[in-house]
Amino acid sequence: MSLWKVQGQPATRKQSYDNIRPRRGRKQKRKTPREPEVGIGAGPPHAQITLLKVGVWTQKMAELGEADEAELQRLVAAEQQKAQFTAQVHHFMELCWDKCVEKPGNRLDSRTENCLSSCVDRFIDTTLAITSRFAQIVQKGGQ
Repeated sequence: MSLWKVQGQPATRKQSYDNIRPRRGRKQKRKTPREPEVGIGAGPPHAQITLLKVGVWTQKMAELGEADEAELQRLVAAEQQKAQFTAQVHHFMELCWDKCVEKPGNRLDSRTENCLSSCVDRFIDTTLAITSRFAQIVQKGGQ
């Protein structure tokens, strides 16, 4: 059923848009222009939450003692390590996906699955080897 009428008849593609009017009884949604969001409460919800957390953390940092501050720094360092690990996993998967998956489908075939698994394993093994080597170099330099 057509939403538009032309002088009592349903609209066709060939008819001029000048004669087209909305049907009676149906409300048209009015699109009002949104004003740009500016300020602390602006932006998507996750950005607002992040700003709120930063504000709360800044306020609480002023109230903390040295022991609490050291504990907080330890927790922040642990969270940063988690974020780096997650980013590294995503990076590995992106590289391995580009290498192993020829055309995406509903399921991965066994060849693609094995390729992805061994690719990620190689990257993890390489990263661990490089990390341990750097740790050895740092340890030798500190002695």
